[in-house]
Amino acid sequence: MTHGTVALICNPASGEKPTVFTCADDEAARSAVITLAKEIGFDGVDAGGLDASRNIENLGLLVGQVAYESGLGNRVSLRAFVGS
Repeated sequence: MTHGTVALICNPASGEKPTVFTCADDEAARSAVITLAKEIGFDGVDAGGLDASRNIENLGLLVGQVAYESGLGNRVSLRAFVGS
């Protein structure tokens, strides 16, 4: 992780935490990853089983493309809002 990425995670300009979508067939593993994500400043979201990974990977590719094409680099992140 570069210094700029750490700055984004610890103090994002938007004031929001980037979202980490976590999927695995092992519920304990998903829970552990979500806990770790929260400890380093992300908002962890349980996306279910491993079959969800193909969709999550595409979200990552989209964020990377937007970051590269816009020239915004590590200032681009993904944030999911879950209503109650």
